[in-house]
Amino acid sequence: YGEYERGKILPPMDKMKSLADHFGVTVDYLFSGKEKQNESIDIARALIIVLNQLKDKNNDLSFDGEPLEQATKQLLIESLNHAFEIALLMKKSKSSEQLEQT
Repeated sequence: YGEYERGKILPPMDKMKSLADHFGVTVDYLFSGKEKQNESIDIARALIIVLNQLKDKNNDLSFDGEPLEQATKQLLIESLNHAFEIALLMKKSKSSEQLEQT
C-alpha cells in the first residue's frame, strides 16, 4: 500500500475498485483527486451509432458474448427503429404541448 501512496507502482484495477469502494469515492477520484463530471449522453446519437453498426454487414457483432445471427440483427434493428420513432413522437408531442401553454 505504501508503494501505491508514493506513486512507485499502480495497483491492479480490481484493487483500485476495492479501494474506491472502501473510501466511498470513484476510481477517477483516486487517480486525479477530482470527481468525474456527469456527462450528458445524447441517446438519439447513441441509437444511431448502434443502428449503423447493426446495419453494417461487415461487422461481426455479439450480444453478451454470443455472436448475433442475421435474423437477430434484423429484429434488433426493427426494435430500435421503433423505439427511436416513439421517442421522436414523444419529443414532438412535448414540444407541441409547450407551445400551446405559451
